[in-house]
Amino acid sequence: MFLLLAPIVPAGAQEQDAVPVRLTLVDQTTFATPRQSLRLSVEATSPGSEPIGTLEMTLTIYNPARSRSEYEQGLQADPQVPADVHTFPVNGTLDPGASRTLAIQTRLPNLAARAESALHPMKLMQA
Repeated sequence: MFLLLAPIVPAGAQEQDAVPVRLTLVDQTTFATPRQSLRLSVEATSPGSEPIGTLEMTLTIYNPARSRSEYEQGLQADPQVPADVHTFPVNGTLDPGASRTLAIQTRLPNLAARAESALHPMKLMQA
């Protein structure tokens, strides 16, 4: 069983009350399995003028896209139903104008329990 994961990582600033951080995908595993964790890394950049002391990343994995058109729609707007959500605290401070590479690794037991090969859109954003 393979879980193919398609990234939806916002390249621009987040639309939240928190200080915005720009995230850019650097690398990710091609797929995850019950034996292989999902690993990805993003570059977090602070475009603001104040240091960011509290960062937290939220990885949302959505139900599988069953067609190309459904996948395309998921790139334009968030798919409706999350299948799994993981939150990752980030230690340290991000200074104004600075960038840091953040690495995340997690197993996906909820998706593995489905026992199917599927393409799951996912999004990583500042919480």
